[in-house]
Amino acid sequence: PRMPTSLEILSGQSPALASEAVFRESAVGSKFQYSDGGYMVLQYLLEETYKAPFSKIAKDLVLDPLQMSHSSLSHRWNYGDPILCKETKLAQPHDNLGLPISSPTLFPQLSACGLWSTVGDISKLVLSIQEASGAPGISQRSAASSLIWGDNFVKDEVFRYQRSRVPHNSWGLGLWLFGKEESLGFKYIGIRGGYTAMYFGIVGQPKAVVVTTNAHKGMELTLQIVRSVARTYEWPGTDFPPLIK
Repeated sequence: PRMPTSLEILSGQSPALASEAVFRESAVGSKFQYSDGGYMVLQYLLEETYKAPFSKIAKDLVLDPLQMSHSSLSHRWNYGDPILCKETKLAQPHDNLGLPISSPTLFPQLSACGLWSTVGDISKLVLSIQEASGAPGISQRSAASSLIWGDNFVKDEVFRYQRSRVPHNSWGLGLWLFGKEESLGFKYIGIRGGYTAMYFGIVGQPKAVVVTTNAHKGMELTLQIVRSVARTYEWPGTDFPPLIK
């Protein structure tokens, strides 16, 4: 079988697994709603605008300028074929019971859940957000990316939207925000297909942590690590309550 196109996913057409088309429930910017479909709308708009696959757009505009050389949104193996993680340098995922999953799940919704990456590469993305916020001591871009993007990879107007909360919620543009303005933090959490990931940073300060696991229930360990880092280095506005089992 082949992967569905962005339009087939949005329209609910075969071979997309969703039986219903993506539709708008509320006005844009009026509230937060977790939605893979919303990211797929953006993916389709970019593909139509640039006349290129989303994986190439992301590579040209984000991954290459940030030197995220171990990241990709391409499916580098045949869909449905069993693969050996050691041959593709992928960490083997584990299910809810902690049992290994023989072949990682490939998701056609690339903008929502198609990124394969490493802790080091995700850290570069986090640093680019902090660089836009004016955090002291942060400069990790190459001369080539400076020529492409100017002073900051994340433009001021984009960062303004990223740090502006949606009404009655804690989400900005693609970022989960917390804390007060003077010590505003941002994070993102992903759990999908036997993997978990989380990044966490403080706006305007060179303080961040990235954690990934190859277990579907790895978020408990991830949160414990983030809590330990935040408390050890006395990060402002990060007084997490302890996990209680």
